[in-house]
Amino acid sequence: MALSSLKIENIAVIERAEIDFDDGFCVLTGETGAGKSILIDSLSSVLGSRTSKELVRSGCEKGSVVALFTDVSNEVKEQLSEIGIDGEEDDLLISRVITAEGKSTCKINGTPVTASILKNISGGLVNIHGQQDSYTLFDSNKHFRYVDKMGDYDHLLSQYKENYLKLKALKKELNECEIDNDEKLRQLDILSFQIDELESANIVIGERDALIEKRDLFRNSEHILSTIREVLSSLKGGENGGAVDMVKSAANKLSKGAKYSETFEKYAERVTDISYELDEIANDVLSFEDEIALDPSELEQIEDRLDLYYRLSKKYGADETEMLEFLENAKAKYENINYADKRREELKTQFNSLGLKTRELADTIMQKRLETGNKMAEAICNELEYLDMPNVKFVVDIKSSSLGPNGGDTLEFLISSNPGEPPKPLSKIASGGELSRTMLAILSVLMDKDEVPTLVFDEIDTGISGRAAGKVARRMKKIAVGRQVICITHLAQIAAAADRHYFIEKVFLNERAFTDITPLDRQGQKMEIARIMGGETITESTLQSAEELINSYK
Repeated sequence: MALSSLKIENIAVIERAEIDFDDGFCVLTGETGAGKSILIDSLSSVLGSRTSKELVRSGCEKGSVVALFTDVSNEVKEQLSEIGIDGEEDDLLISRVITAEGKSTCKINGTPVTASILKNISGGLVNIHGQQDSYTLFDSNKHFRYVDKMGDYDHLLSQYKENYLKLKALKKELNECEIDNDEKLRQLDILSFQIDELESANIVIGERDALIEKRDLFRNSEHILSTIREVLSSLKGGENGGAVDMVKSAANKLSKGAKYSETFEKYAERVTDISYELDEIANDVLSFEDEIALDPSELEQIEDRLDLYYRLSKKYGADETEMLEFLENAKAKYENINYADKRREELKTQFNSLGLKTRELADTIMQKRLETGNKMAEAICNELEYLDMPNVKFVVDIKSSSLGPNGGDTLEFLISSNPGEPPKPLSKIASGGELSRTMLAILSVLMDKDEVPTLVFDEIDTGISGRAAGKVARRMKKIAVGRQVICITHLAQIAAAADRHYFIEKVFLNERAFTDITPLDRQGQKMEIARIMGGETITESTLQSAEELINSYK
């Protein structure tokens, strides 16, 4: 699997560029300011890194980057399947669009995803190493990852991290149990009052709404009773009888008329049904009259109950459900505080037991790191010697410490550039060139452990020249065996070692700057290397030197 192509539109000085990459060692060169760093920014953006509106070309509404990866690994396919993207295809197309307002959208094989998902997926596609990565060697907290990557104890690290997180959770709970006695009594007193008040209220879900409805009914009872009397009079009262009797009479007349027409029989049945319905309504209205019989004492009880709910709602929740939830939480808190001493002892026992197991695990990991660190230091020293740093002593310094996220030890890379000098932290003595070569040495040592198929080096050759540059080029070419290495460089030695060479230049059209990217053939590569070696004036001598330099890596 490798980065097959990169398409960039309206990103910084690049209006439009499309690069087809090959496997092996790919090198990009060009004048300073031609836009080489924009390529790295573009690639980083399509891999999920943070973007900004400044990345969009001036005057454009949006910019976009599209990357095509071929021969996707099964691991990446599984990651895609987990987020609902078809992982059966061997090719993977990632796109990112950035607007002039700074908003961005990401897609994997046409499916919209977040930038964080994109970043997780791309971790198995490309690793970018730049000058800033060399400076991460100054941060001893990041040294663990290099040693642990070389070691064979991932299962121990996973177990340790699981134990460590449990220890932190136990410690947090223990701290919550550590309250003084006066505070404990104060909290218990408050909770006890709250629990008693809520329990004595006998809260019933839905009761308040029912009481409000009943209260409103009582308050309007006179109007309701008047309406009932009028309705009953209409349905069953009056000199000629009510509506019920009149409808029944109509039904009888229709039944008698049925002997003259069958249609009357149908009408008679319908009108009879209506009379029954009216009679039932009249009886229901009469029953409702009994329900709302005014009882002043009952109305007073309803008002008192509603007033209680109102007061409770101010303290414990807007409705009955929230009040009951408050009650359950108060009971739980009361139990936790009341039995805090017992719980604290239980937690201490668990914490001490897990702490011992975690410490033993950390000590085992430390021994593994010591063994791995010694092997790694020896291998790195061999690499540095090859890279023209023969007198360097590289040490992986490991010391026992209290338990932390990375284990029970501290780990730091130390280096001594001159014989007789004690090793010191890299930040104290390493120059830019030494840092670059040290980073390259580490990557070379970890080459077989890094399964990411595409490595990108962004000018990590800073501070290197002469014979050392040639050795750096050979080492990069070696790393590129069986994988894809893309390198942005200013060094002729590294450019000459390329399997594929791309030239980046800035051109001006209509007073605007554009970046142009051109794949070079053998002659073009020779001309570019001669330019790097000799500057603006290219002579037969520099061309011959460029030819010889290219041939030296064949």
